[in-house]
Amino acid sequence: MVNTAASTLITEMLDNVSRISTGTTRSGALLSARGLTILNRTMQAISIVHDFVELKKRYTSSTVASTKTYAFPDNYSSIVDMILVNGTDSRKLKVVMPDQFEKYIPYPESDTTGVPNIYVPYGDNFDLSPIPDAVYTIKCRAVI
Repeated sequence: MVNTAASTLITEMLDNVSRISTGTTRSGALLSARGLTILNRTMQAISIVHDFVELKKRYTSSTVASTKTYAFPDNYSSIVDMILVNGTDSRKLKVVMPDQFEKYIPYPESDTTGVPNIYVPYGDNFDLSPIPDAVYTIKCRAVI
């Protein structure tokens, strides 16, 4: 998250700290590292309560034929949408919660394979249903 604006904020913070506390310098390595940690934590706390467009990122991965479980992107806070691309055709995958999915399809491995139309989140992983019958591209838009 470090950028020019972050460096400017840290420099201003260090200027204020050095005015208040004697014996600390503006270029102290420990103070600047601590300032960056505080700034990152503050930005993360703000991002939890507000959905910033800048925090949305698109991830792309591919399915494997006859494989039902895949991993979500690292360090995401929520999934906005998932799109399955099949050559020139695409479809938005519908999210179904695990309890609802297991109520209607208790053993998905027994289903035939096909073009997936839903995904079921399980922690850091998700299942596709029906299980993919070929290689497809998945475009996932997530909030980081």
